[in-house]
Amino acid sequence: MGAMWSNEVESIERLRGNDPTLTTLGFQYLAPENFVPLREALTVNTTLTALNLSGLDIGNDGAKQIGATLTDNIHLRNLDLGFNRITRSGIVDFAAGLATNTTLHHLNIRGNRIGPEGGKALANAIEAHPALRTLEAQHTYMEKEGILAFNRILRASNHVLLVFHYDKDEHLRADEEIADALKRNIAAWRLSREQGRLRLPSDLAPPNPAGTRVYSQTRFFTQFKTSATPTTLDELFALVLSFLRLHIAEHHASKVKDSNIVSFRDALRSECEECEVLPPDQQVDDAAQIMWSSAQQLVLPDGRALEFCSLVNEAIRKDGSEELLTHVLPIVQAISLRLHIGNRYVFEEALAEAKGLGEFYPSNTSGSYCYRGSAMPASQVEFYQQMQGHRYRVPGYFTTSLVFERTLFFVMRSLQNVPRGEVRVPVIFRIHVDERGRDHPDYRCTHVARLLKSKLKEEIEFMFVPYAAFTVRSCSFFPAGTYTTHELFADLDPNPDNPTFPEGVWLVDLEAALDSHAEPASLPLAGYY
Repeated sequence: MGAMWSNEVESIERLRGNDPTLTTLGFQYLAPENFVPLREALTVNTTLTALNLSGLDIGNDGAKQIGATLTDNIHLRNLDLGFNRITRSGIVDFAAGLATNTTLHHLNIRGNRIGPEGGKALANAIEAHPALRTLEAQHTYMEKEGILAFNRILRASNHVLLVFHYDKDEHLRADEEIADALKRNIAAWRLSREQGRLRLPSDLAPPNPAGTRVYSQTRFFTQFKTSATPTTLDELFALVLSFLRLHIAEHHASKVKDSNIVSFRDALRSECEECEVLPPDQQVDDAAQIMWSSAQQLVLPDGRALEFCSLVNEAIRKDGSEELLTHVLPIVQAISLRLHIGNRYVFEEALAEAKGLGEFYPSNTSGSYCYRGSAMPASQVEFYQQMQGHRYRVPGYFTTSLVFERTLFFVMRSLQNVPRGEVRVPVIFRIHVDERGRDHPDYRCTHVARLLKSKLKEEIEFMFVPYAAFTVRSCSFFPAGTYTTHELFADLDPNPDNPTFPEGVWLVDLEAALDSHAEPASLPLAGYY
């Protein structure tokens, strides 16, 4: 919720009064006499998270006032000061405030002539500001001297600056030195220029917890590119049957009657009858996604009942025999066909079925993130603790929901479907994506999309493709009686039917990579997710 674009006096009063509906704000005009009132209002405001002041010609005086705001405001996450006639002295004053702030994530100063000295001042401030993830600094005339001032940040393994946009100038030759700094930075995953991109090289990876596999060691990594999507429904369901037989034989000691496997496959196919009347090039991928969301279950002799999605994910995670992967990977290809932003379906189907790309991208009223509920052995949580500040991959589809309440029930279902003799702990993931990706392709996570063909019509499910990459922001345990104070639970609508966790719960904050294809193949893999 917010005001874009707004009457300046009215909006400043709403800020001062902490209007809870005002979370984003932009102005068509901002008079100089309102710089100080805006600063004073922002100082006491606790609801605004995004402020757009681009193109208002606020100049050096305005930059100074906004910088002073950052000393006290700990709620603003996104700030756009682009094209405001800010020069060296203005950015120096602004940087003084930025250096004391620890919560701003995204800063845009493009189009301001701050020069080399301004670049140095900004670099010094950002070095002291460990939360900043994105800096837009194109057309700022920093030149080589100013750009290279950021080397210290990019060389620091504990810094989290993820995206750095700057001017490319063939005469400056700064790119090679910046790229060398990036090679030494574990946290940074993408470095962009005005006319090209430098990416983190594949030979650099974060420390790998003992005994943890990496993506490049899997059969999935070597076989996926050569697997082909089935072209007919008959071919798809023949693969489903052979996959089920092979997977049960390889990974389940207690065997399942073949007649039960065939009946399970037939039940899945009956749910996909609607696909038979679709155009031929749409039948297979629609059926694959319907199967993924099916509630049909294959009952195992140990008492567990597994849905098709669980069996596919188990096969990916266990990375079985070459023969097994030969049969499951074409199914994975079919399921994934619509899950990559930028493929042939996105714009036509997103607009037609999801009523706009915004609903096709993980986003809710609180921000651009989604949730996942799980249960895992306590020993596996140690992986996420060790990976805080580092990147890893998920060996399977990472399905998420926009609705936190639904996530709680998925946690409880996971706790109830544990193999005999195992003890697991509840884990809730919150996955952040760049909120600007709703409207701008440069910031859009390319390997997540809404599942449009689903048997669960009321469920809004977002899926990350297998081996998607994430950064672990934090991993924290909240004992019973304390987790309800966390912001996620604090915003939960009171409901006596909501699950509770008498033994406490783990909360893991993740940040999705922009493009998993650009991430190193040497990233470690999570054992449970």
